[in-house]
Order: sequence, then structure tokens, then C-alpha cells
Amino acid sequence: ERSEEEKERKRKRRFFFFKQKTAYEIYQCDWSSDVCSSDLHYPREAINYINYSALLTDTGRPDVALAYLKKAKSLSKTRNRRGQWCNNIGVAHFQLKNYGEALKDFTEAVAHCPSNIEYRTNLGGAYTANGNYAKGASVLEKTLEIAPDSASLRKNLALTYIQMKRYTDAMAVLQDIPKKEWQKHGVQKLLEQTRAGLPKGDVRH
Repeated sequence: ERSEEEKERKRKRRFFFFKQKTAYEIYQCDWSSDVCSSDLHYPREAINYINYSALLTDTGRPDVALAYLKKAKSLSKTRNRRGQWCNNIGVAHFQLKNYGEALKDFTEAVAHCPSNIEYRTNLGGAYTANGNYAKGASVLEKTLEIAPDSASLRKNLALTYIQMKRYTDAMAVLQDIPKKEWQKHGVQKLLEQTRAGLPKGDVRH
């Protein structure tokens, strides 16, 4: 019995677990004393740093996320894991408004995982953030062919079209988002913004 308990303890030590917080708990957290303010004591495996960095960016700490991702730079990674690592670095840079760096990171992430919809969507968004709307639209359009049901992808493509003043195309992309997803993605507001840009007399619903 003791042997089985020891095996279970060893198995658990291979992973790093997070206690999920509600948004209200996150809001009330004193992050200065949080675990991320000091080194973590868990196995030095790339996946642990990658997962922890995702939690940090989700809670608005991209600068700290980058610090942990740097710790994973020299650690062994599979091709898919390297793509995830690059993407997480890109997300952190994007949140810090380092759009040029984010573009490089997302480009590398897609190079490792060409079929990953999230990475491709992020890459398109980075092109748009850098002012290269045509390239951003091209990346997102090609990705939409692979994942036509992705509401977040359609929203990003619509935002890019709006920047290009391609209001008719933005309207078409937005209207194909299921209405149950509208509130989550702010579709109604985007539709109003799009209609305002349409030529007079071109009334669409």
C-alpha cells in the first residue's frame, strides 16, 4: 500500500496544477504576494512554464509571463510545444503593445503548427495591428476557409475589413456569426459600426 501511495505522489509531482479563480477573486487578488513573484518549485519542463504563462496573460500580467517563458527557452520541446511557446510569447508581446515582436512570434508559431487556427488568427491580428491590413486580411481569409465556424476568427476578419473600409465584406462576415455568439463577441456593436460606413441608401440588416 505504501508503495502505491509513493507512486501516486511521484506521478503528481510531474505536473503543475493551478487552482482556478473566479473573475471576482482575480480582481481582489494581491498579486504582489502571489506565487508568480518568486521562483516556482516544480519540474523544469517546458509545458509547466508554458501553461503558467497562459494563466499570467489571462490575468493581465504579460511582463511576468515573458519572464517565465524565457526560462523555458532552452528546455526540450516537441514541435507542437514549440509552437505553443512561440504563440504565448506573442500574446504577451501583443498585450504589451509590442506588435512588431508579436508578429515575429506568431509567424514562428504558425511555422511550427501551420494548421493551428488560434495561431493563424493571432498572426492575422498582428499584421493588422502593425498596419498591414491587406496581409492581415489575407491570412484571416485563408484561415476562415479552414475554420468557417470560428466566431472569433470572423470577428477579427471583420475588424480588419473595417480598418480597410471594406464595410460590405465586414457585414457579410459578421452576419454569418450565430446569434447566440453575438453578445460574447460584441457583434451588434460591430454591425452598427459597419452600417455607419456603408454608402447612403445601402441599408442592410
